[in-house]
Amino acid sequence: MTLLIFEYDPLTEITRNQVAIRNKIRRGGDWGHFSRTTDDALLQVSITMYLSMVNIYKMNIYKQFTFDAAHFLPKVPEGHKCRAMHGHTYHITVFVSGPVMEDAGWVIDFSEIKTVCKPVVDRLDHTLLNEIPGLENPTAENVARWLWRQFKEKIPGLQKIELKETPTSGVTYEGD
Repeated sequence: MTLLIFEYDPLTEITRNQVAIRNKIRRGGDWGHFSRTTDDALLQVSITMYLSMVNIYKMNIYKQFTFDAAHFLPKVPEGHKCRAMHGHTYHITVFVSGPVMEDAGWVIDFSEIKTVCKPVVDRLDHTLLNEIPGLENPTAENVARWLWRQFKEKIPGLQKIELKETPTSGVTYEGD
């Protein structure tokens, strides 16, 4: 059995049984009146509650970018309006999730997100998206996936990307 050490958080209420389990985990002592089934169930509840307490200060932040680009969709049927070259002002929202760092007071510096995203966005701005490797069929879904792959390794806590082609049409992507 793995020994877990929990620190008491005075901001949370812990029931008597949870305190007993926390103490059991801390000192490896006798389970006393708890049955094995009760021990396992309460231990699971305590671990779940503790993990939710740890994440109490988790936040979701976002940074937005725009770019203008042309594209056409080569795989749609003949006569479809999107088969012809046309353009959009794309709006990207990059969502990052994580705990608020006590020393800085933020999840991540917005400038760090910008440092990663802006060169990628600039690469797309005022281009024909179809000419960019990996975007030969630049549907909103494929562009969002392509952006995710550009950002994922460089932005810790990346949660999702929202990409809008128009004010009323877009996609959200939560990664692969």
